[in-house]
Amino acid sequence: MPGMVRVPNTESPDQEAQRFLERFDKQVADIQRQRIYRWTTDQDEISQDCIMVGIAGTSTDMLATGLSYVEPCASIYWGAQVTATGVFEIGSEMGPYSVLDALLRADQLAEKMGYTGVVIMLNEAGIWRAEWGILADREGL
Repeated sequence: MPGMVRVPNTESPDQEAQRFLERFDKQVADIQRQRIYRWTTDQDEISQDCIMVGIAGTSTDMLATGLSYVEPCASIYWGAQVTATGVFEIGSEMGPYSVLDALLRADQLAEKMGYTGVVIMLNEAGIWRAEWGILADREGL
């Protein structure tokens, strides 16, 4: 078209890569919020076929006694399992991870190791945030 001038891309390759990663992280977070997780607050309940993400933080009881708030953090655990991809001994990746990072890592491990999925182990149900996903209606693995 006459009179129109093409404006060159002024982003550096690093800026363009950063913008791409930010969009990608947002898409992953949007997908994560739609996940429904099985969960428990019973510390004696474990899952043999799933990767477990343990989430701890300041409970309401702790706050009531005057302790200061601590941001929830997570660790990752799994039980011994024989899957199509190998034989795995009991193991863990101790955090502290941010909860979203732990959930993403647990998904990677479940896929790589051939486990059924990811379940959540909570200190207290009130710690869970909607931005991490959805907890199943009923507690229990």
